[in-house]
Amino acid sequence: MSNLLYSAIAAHLIGDFYLQPAAIAEGKKRNLWLLLPHWLLYALPFAVLYLLSDQNPQLPTLLTIAVASHLPVDFIKQLLARRVRKLEKSKRDFRSLNLFLADQFVHLAIIAVAAIALYERGLILEAAPWLAELAGRLQLNLYILVQAGLVGLIILKPASLIVSKVSTVYRPERSVEYADSTNQFHENRAGLFPQTDPAVKKPPDKPVEAIRGAGQMIGYLERILIVIFLSVGQYASIGLIMTAKSIARYERINKDSEFAEYYLIGTLSSILIAILAYLLVF
Repeated sequence: MSNLLYSAIAAHLIGDFYLQPAAIAEGKKRNLWLLLPHWLLYALPFAVLYLLSDQNPQLPTLLTIAVASHLPVDFIKQLLARRVRKLEKSKRDFRSLNLFLADQFVHLAIIAVAAIALYERGLILEAAPWLAELAGRLQLNLYILVQAGLVGLIILKPASLIVSKVSTVYRPERSVEYADSTNQFHENRAGLFPQTDPAVKKPPDKPVEAIRGAGQMIGYLERILIVIFLSVGQYASIGLIMTAKSIARYERINKDSEFAEYYLIGTLSSILIAILAYLLVF
């Protein structure tokens, strides 16, 4: 059962996060027709999953439900998102986070309900004969690979986006002026902080430009290390990650209590996602 569910969820994450170009992700906010190419790309990992399986006659039913339901759910989400974007900022960021989480919950709930229902009717996901033979020769446990792959898919882009949205909700208003120094630590593949107006005066003791993508990479490495530490039972080592990040920003944290709280929310959110992903899957 878990193999079937994990594989379907992995296909969902690949299609919804990793096969969605930034141009489509941003463009569909203005043009709903761009939901169609996203939907077609979303279907690809489910097709690959079918090809890698023993092609149980009931499997296409699960895959069809997952793919067919994705488009109307996304359509409704985009309609609601347009209303959210018209709200004032204090409400907009929080509603945007809730809408994102609700959207993912609906997608995953549909997949889970369909997988459980079909499993009770006898659907068991098995690897294709050639894949099972290859795994046997290489002495690989395909189930463990599916588990590890699913955790990896969760803690990279999806986790990065969640941390970004959570951090945005609690971002101090004045931190916009210091975006160049803070966006190294809070993640957003599209940039958590928009480029500031050239007319805004920046503090002379702050760097004008941050390293592009540094915040996202720090988050990736942080969560990967946490999962590795959990897998080998080195739980105390997780504290070293927080220590290392805190040392890097000690001066700013020490002088700015609002930034310290904001920074801590982002860090703890990232750590929590990594721990939950590992515990739920393994």
